Amino acid sequence: MKHFIVIHLFAGSLIVFLLASFVLYLLNNNSCAQETAIIRCTLKALDIKDLDYLSYTSQATIIDKYDFELINTYAFEENKIDSKYLGEITLIPVKEDIGITKETINTNNRVQVLILKDTKLRKIDFTNLEQDLNNFLGTEQSHFGIYLYDLNRNQALEINDNQTFPPASISKLPSVLLTLRDIDAGKYSFDTLVTVKDELKHTNWDTIGQYPAGTKLPLRTFIDAAILESNNSAHYHLHNLLGGLSVVNPRTQNELGAQTFFLDPHQATARSIGTVLIKLYKGEILSEELTDYMINLMKNTGSDLRLAIPGGVPNGVEVANKVGFLFGGIEGSTYSDSAIVYGEKTDYVLVVLNDKAPDYPYGYLKIKDISEIVYDYLN
Repeated sequence: MKHFIVIHLFAGSLIVFLLASFVLYLLNNNSCAQETAIIRCTLKALDIKDLDYLSYTSQATIIDKYDFELINTYAFEENKIDSKYLGEITLIPVKEDIGITKETINTNNRVQVLILKDTKLRKIDFTNLEQDLNNFLGTEQSHFGIYLYDLNRNQALEINDNQTFPPASISKLPSVLLTLRDIDAGKYSFDTLVTVKDELKHTNWDTIGQYPAGTKLPLRTFIDAAILESNNSAHYHLHNLLGGLSVVNPRTQNELGAQTFFLDPHQATARSIGTVLIKLYKGEILSEELTDYMINLMKNTGSDLRLAIPGGVPNGVEVANKVGFLFGGIEGSTYSDSAIVYGEKTDYVLVVLNDKAPDYPYGYLKIKDISEIVYDYLN
């Protein structure tokens, strides 16, 4: 980013004086260093000839408990101001400031300037977190696959992330996402009527199965039920609408970027599921409208589907998740969860797969604890 500068050149002694004063100020005023995420900037006017408007660049030092790193700030004022020293400002960066943001602010001598903030999160060392998780899993480590991706730092932590596990109802994600992609493409609409079929019912009393064969329901009903309730009958109808395994498996690989995420064979890796959620978060799968629609569904799943990863974060933290569990089946008892977590400091994707869960209703407890460990470390 270029520094724009003013018409009147600073005397060298004035610059040295200001910088020295600022350094002394910071050295003598560190009482808040361990308490708050505060960035203090002394604004100075610098200038070069042939520029016809005034601008200011800041010298900033980070006093930062919360890992936000201010790369640079630039303050612009279109009207010429005689004051060389604009005073001190205090910037408190939050998650929403990541990237380049702007803010109009008054300095302490009543000069209003426009601040451009270039903010990022410092890289984090996942070594201790990985060790904590491995210690927590103990002898059960081989039964878990974990994939964590910090969406603001673009850093990943992986434990058995390429080991395959039965995803259970997390496998509904590809069917729903591919259906929404077809809506984006104009092949269907939410109002497209889908015929209920007996052979595609999981039970005769769920949201879809309660209707007699031949009943026509809007496509939206199947999409919503598959996510909000993890409804199997809805999923079977969507899967059939898409063309079955011969269509869904290759589309999952080619369009969703998941190389190992299948209904048949019923297996997935934590990394593949995480890849899908990362792409969903970044808007790389659906239009903005349908991305918001899908994530909103995942944020509002039934309370019995929000015990694991959502259960491990503080109240008020938004989590868009898709859980999958199976008790007493041919694959044994499994409990897995996948989520986008909108944390206080950073957003992240967390996928925890498992192939040996305690019997109902205790399968979620281990993942809830993992979620809590991860959240506390990142936030």
